[in-house]
Amino acid sequence: MPTYKNNGAAGVSVLFFTGCPGNLDPGETEETLKFYNHDDLELISREPLFRSPLAVDRITADNSETSTTNYVDLDPVADYFLVDQVDGTITVWAESDAVANRVLLLLEQTEETAVGYQDCFGIYDRLVVTGSGSCRIAQHRVIPGAQ
Repeated sequence: MPTYKNNGAAGVSVLFFTGCPGNLDPGETEETLKFYNHDDLELISREPLFRSPLAVDRITADNSETSTTNYVDLDPVADYFLVDQVDGTITVWAESDAVANRVLLLLEQTEETAVGYQDCFGIYDRLVVTGSGSCRIAQHRVIPGAQ
């Protein structure tokens, strides 16, 4: 997404491309997950550009490992996914048909840690949400050639 430089004298709170919130310190340049309208932030680049999400799903976990509503199949062309709009406390696991064990991706996400970004690049077949709550999972693909 966009890249900004902080031309101000103080840090500016942003959501970094990794999905982690933090301060963009004076003089620093970083890629962010969204566009900002802030006097101290100079937009350096609008790239890389992303297509609209491949899929957006609302997933509910009910403390049941056998629920049919607590997983989402990943599109094999998805490059990454974002987890946000967390309600309750959830943990996100990745599953692959080629590997028997689940891979822990995001542990005990809550409203305060509501954004998680993960590369997937066709490695995983599905995401499983456990715990008690719900979240939104959006799958994305980077436009080829954009850096």
